[in-house]
Amino acid sequence: MLLAGTLADAVSPVSLDEFAELPDLWWPQDRAWCLGGDVDLVSTYIGGSRELIADLLAAPGLEAHPTAPGDKVG
Repeated sequence: MLLAGTLADAVSPVSLDEFAELPDLWWPQDRAWCLGGDVDLVSTYIGGSRELIADLLAAPGLEAHPTAPGDKVG
């Protein structure tokens, strides 16, 4: 299922019940980055420009680690 909306819609759905799920994949219209996660994963993955990734890795208070294409998903 593909939905469109604002980032605020993705992180704060109108209604959440015990079976509700948040989106697994998010990306902006210009596809400058992509965020992926799943309820069964311990991590959320973000792909984007080198500058974006450098900013995320340097962000205080955010636990972020670089990954490579051959790394296992966890």
